[in-house]
Amino acid sequence: MGVFKEVVTSSLAESAIFVAVDSALSFLLLIVFGFQFLSSLGLILLVESAVLMLIGGALDFSKSASGKKILSLMKINTKDEKDESEKAGKRAGIFTLTGVILFLISLLLALLFY
Repeated sequence: MGVFKEVVTSSLAESAIFVAVDSALSFLLLIVFGFQFLSSLGLILLVESAVLMLIGGALDFSKSASGKKILSLMKINTKDEKDESEKAGKRAGIFTLTGVILFLISLLLALLFY
């Protein structure tokens, strides 16, 4: 249960940071280019969520059995350390969950304000 709690708290903290930075960027786009604030914020969050989920999936796949098999077929050396695999799994969970949270925020913006 400790790993799950750590992944959730880290994802929530990262999501808050992403939303704060993206809000500032959307405000800047509003001032400089006249873009709508909520539209640009939703688009930025949507793109970031897709990228984060892809990174999380790639990290998880690279440490899975089938991912290691494909990397060995491509003659790429992989270290088979259990500690490194657990860390990569935790990081993959953080990236993926952060992407899901950002996607849900983007969906909520779209449903509430459009």
